[in-house]
Amino acid sequence: MHLDRIDLKFRKSILITLIVFALFIFISFIIVEKYFLENEFKKQIQNSFSTNIEKKEHELNELLYNTKSSLKYISNLEIFKNALKTNNFKKLEDTFLVISQTNTYFMQLRFIDKNGMEKIRVDRNNEQLIPYIVPKENLQDKSKRDYFIESLNKKEIYYSNLDLNIENQKVEFPFRPTLRVIYPIIKKDKFIGELVVNIEIDLLFKSPFFETMICDSNGRVILPFNKNEETFSKDLNSYFPNFPKEILVDKRFFHNNFISYKLSSDIKNNVIIISKLKDSYFKKFQNDQMRIRVLIFSTFFLFILVVCFIVFRKINEIFYFYYKSKLEDKVKFSNKEFNVANKFISKNIDPQLILSQISTSMILTDKNIKILYVNRAFTELFEYTEDEVLGKNPIFLSSEDIQQRGIGILRNSIREQKNVTVILRTYTKDNKLKYIELTSSPIFEEKTGKIKYYLGIQKDVTKEQNILKELKRIF
Repeated sequence: MHLDRIDLKFRKSILITLIVFALFIFISFIIVEKYFLENEFKKQIQNSFSTNIEKKEHELNELLYNTKSSLKYISNLEIFKNALKTNNFKKLEDTFLVISQTNTYFMQLRFIDKNGMEKIRVDRNNEQLIPYIVPKENLQDKSKRDYFIESLNKKEIYYSNLDLNIENQKVEFPFRPTLRVIYPIIKKDKFIGELVVNIEIDLLFKSPFFETMICDSNGRVILPFNKNEETFSKDLNSYFPNFPKEILVDKRFFHNNFISYKLSSDIKNNVIIISKLKDSYFKKFQNDQMRIRVLIFSTFFLFILVVCFIVFRKINEIFYFYYKSKLEDKVKFSNKEFNVANKFISKNIDPQLILSQISTSMILTDKNIKILYVNRAFTELFEYTEDEVLGKNPIFLSSEDIQQRGIGILRNSIREQKNVTVILRTYTKDNKLKYIELTSSPIFEEKTGKIKYYLGIQKDVTKEQNILKELKRIF
């Protein structure tokens, strides 16, 4: 009886200790997880921004190069040279339209004569971004604009300052941050006009996740975060009081509330892009993280309780063996007691169940190539449920990437009712690229000989395709 009382008291203290320890671990997990999650989120945002902005910087420089090439191309066209001679630019309209259509970032394409008058101009519609010819009566006098005056002394293509677009002597609203690529047309050492392309820089740096501000290296704001604000301060201090000077100096600078990046380009006034997360996206992230945390914390707390229960059970067993070893020299168990003890000793052994799974993804379609069945391996590979794909044509897995050689071969084999094996680029529900080796085979009815089904067997060969790409890159 004395031993039983000691046993009960000690086990209670062990149980309380385990509960306190579980709470300590749980609270520590919450603190550490919150700290690391927020830091990890910041790192992800920084990495995402850096990758995206470097890509956009490359696209910008490529765009500027292509714009220069387009202007040189126009200047060498016979139709353009004839227009200069006759002062009739009507026949140039189709050429200007086609060039604007193929260069989606061209906000305007113009020729301005030596007196500063626009002779032909293509604008792009604000809402639908469709290029159109500006009527002759709406052409403007640009002789007093800085970029035109500067071009009078230029002989090579150059870039203007990045600033807000002005139409009819007023800043256009909503604001359109504009860079002009200007090609002075010189004939016999005389300036006879200039070709001008307006590029709306904001379109290039638009993001669903970030709000973007544009400023120059002097801290003058060109475009505020909200381009729909009709008036805004041009002083960077108004938005970031006592802002770190690294914004204007460093190539990239990360701050708690924003990220800045100085573009390396030929733009005259050294453009700096400042971005911060959109409030709507940040709130969505917080809500998503709250749901994830509740799930993680609940699961983790349940796990701790289960571990405590198992540990407590094991402690009970340890006590049992301890007292058994102490008492077995003094006490003889009856057969009944011995059987109960034996059962108690062995009751914690749990059996294991081995599940077999299909390893190959399969699709079964009807003769019209509509999905009838997909197996579990398919749903695991593409992350779609069976209900989400039934009745669809499997081509939807290629998303918009349908200009593939393999798809053409596959269509021909279906027309010719033959087996075929092709490599296709496909995409999961989360838009992850998967290279698939697809073997398609028609299944015929025995009596009529007509096609009843098509069976598609899919093998994930993404790893192999990436290795081949890497080998091609190396060699």
